[in-house]
Amino acid sequence: MGITLKSEVRFLRGVGEQRMKKYQKLGISTVEDLLRHVPREYIDLRNPLPIGRTTLGERQAVRGILGNKGMEHRLRQGLTIQKLLGVDGEDTITLTFFNGKYTVAGLQEGQEYLFYGRVEGSLTRREMNAPAIYPGDTRGLAPVYPLTAGLTSRGIAKDTATALAALKEIPDPLPDWIRKENHLCTLDYALRIIHSPRSPEEVTIARSRLVFDELLTLSISFSQMKRGRLRERIQPMAPVELTPFYAALSFPLTGAQKRAIGEAVEDLCSDAPMNRLVQGDVGSGKTMVAAACCWFAWKNGRQSALMAPTEILAEQHCKSLTPLLEGLGMRLGLLTGSCTAKEKRERKAALKKGEIDLIIGTHALITGDTVFRDLGLVVTDEQHRFGVAQ
Repeated sequence: MGITLKSEVRFLRGVGEQRMKKYQKLGISTVEDLLRHVPREYIDLRNPLPIGRTTLGERQAVRGILGNKGMEHRLRQGLTIQKLLGVDGEDTITLTFFNGKYTVAGLQEGQEYLFYGRVEGSLTRREMNAPAIYPGDTRGLAPVYPLTAGLTSRGIAKDTATALAALKEIPDPLPDWIRKENHLCTLDYALRIIHSPRSPEEVTIARSRLVFDELLTLSISFSQMKRGRLRERIQPMAPVELTPFYAALSFPLTGAQKRAIGEAVEDLCSDAPMNRLVQGDVGSGKTMVAAACCWFAWKNGRQSALMAPTEILAEQHCKSLTPLLEGLGMRLGLLTGSCTAKEKRERKAALKKGEIDLIIGTHALITGDTVFRDLGLVVTDEQHRFGVAQ
């Protein structure tokens, strides 16, 4: 049986069970999940510079031949340093690695490489600490992915290339007329180019298609929920003064944040299920809006759930919200795939008894044996990362 989009990533050549567990921390289980885990940025390797033409203080790509590797020195327990030399016929650059034993071991003296990093030193002496290193014939834009412990951008790019090589043509769910009307490329082109583009223009073309897919999925899911919501009636929550919540914050909320909280609370006090999208840039305060709503639900004696697409995001939310909400008297819990079997049993039992007021987690929150005593609010972070049915 060949590789398909629905195949688990462990079946890809070179992945296996242990590497799949690392991928699952990023919310990646299938080949399609892997291909849709797109780079957050790219390193431009199209025009590497000679060492002597680099600019101090800037991140740049340098072409050079690896000279002497030098000896590895131990500075203290758990910290080693090794200095390498890059040469290009006219100038030299010192490359410093900390705990870089395995990186350095894979490099060959006399071989040409591209070194990428921040150039330091002086007018006559160039240095680069912990540079990214690529084969000398590398061209185009090198992808930089969101990572977790045990995974590198180079490794993800390799696994992605393996997956794309195993797939003949990725089927496109969009009809031709929709693609043409919206000036979109095919899904096959988008997923192949987004991981190995040759220019920023190609990135734009591929990203436009993938963003369109995310927004379309979001729109469909909202439409389905809205149809069901219009038929439902629920027990409204009672109005609660928000001043104690605001007073517990170490900073004042903006007018827009308070307005978003006020509109959400108004929905919670109605007899129709709330279905609200909070949208904003990174750092705009969306999490505080969610925290206020969870506190409001708790004051009404109801439980809340905050679901994130990856364990990393779930852990970050738990870490940032715990000091604030536990300080107000709420009881928080974390439920992810990495929790031990005992931790899962204990936290699910506490949820069922009503001993956890806000549970933060991943898909584990929607498994069949997760039961709440009185769930009143669900917050989903990055909803487009979940399936419509979920």
